[in-house]
Amino acid sequence: MRSLTGSLTWNPGKWGSAEEQRLQILDLGLKILVPAFLIVCFLAAIKYGSFSGYLDLLNRQSYATPLMALGSAFTLLVLGFQAVRTILWMRYKPYPLPTGPLPKVTVIVPAYNEGAMVEKTLYSVVASDYPADRLEIICIDDGSQDDTWFYIDRAQKRFPHLIKAIRFPKNRGKKEGLYAGFSQGKGDFFVTIDSDSIISPDTLKQVIAPMVHDPRVGAVAGNVKVYNRFRSVLARMLAVRFVL
Repeated sequence: MRSLTGSLTWNPGKWGSAEEQRLQILDLGLKILVPAFLIVCFLAAIKYGSFSGYLDLLNRQSYATPLMALGSAFTLLVLGFQAVRTILWMRYKPYPLPTGPLPKVTVIVPAYNEGAMVEKTLYSVVASDYPADRLEIICIDDGSQDDTWFYIDRAQKRFPHLIKAIRFPKNRGKKEGLYAGFSQGKGDFFVTIDSDSIISPDTLKQVIAPMVHDPRVGAVAGNVKVYNRFRSVLARMLAVRFVL
């Protein structure tokens, strides 16, 4: 499948670039530094404050209003939750990529008023290093009112052996779009991707690896990163949120 990438409008070669490596280092630093900073602040507050005072955080009588008590309790819950997530992340060991004959995978991409971005999404799936004879892509236009169907249809005509396009006459909701994909898909595993997402070449293998190696695993979620993280303050904030 790599041979296809040179002719695509969007070239996924950036996944191995210095920019991507820099972003991975930045994300790793955020995963470690932010929880560590929160925990240090909490421990410092306990050391230099009154521990018995913290035990009263859930006691509304020690606050002027119930809202203040709820705010304090929420702060403690967030700190505890972040600490647990950090510990689980540090203990996590990725599954090895599957070898030998790979299962057939159906990728479902529901789209609504996504415009040209849906074509980039489809091309990133086409450019995956997953074997073409084991890959099926189903893209559903959920009654879009813009030019989304134009880009879906163009991608399907370019790769008719990989992409199947479905068009709803009117908007029926994402749930119905996914249902159509699951109903018509023939894969052993199903992967759903939003129509504004770009996947790296090894994503499909990484996603199915836990289920291939461990029959107890029934579902896997991906590691999401913000595509346009440097375009606005909001995008940067979302990027940090997804990292944490």
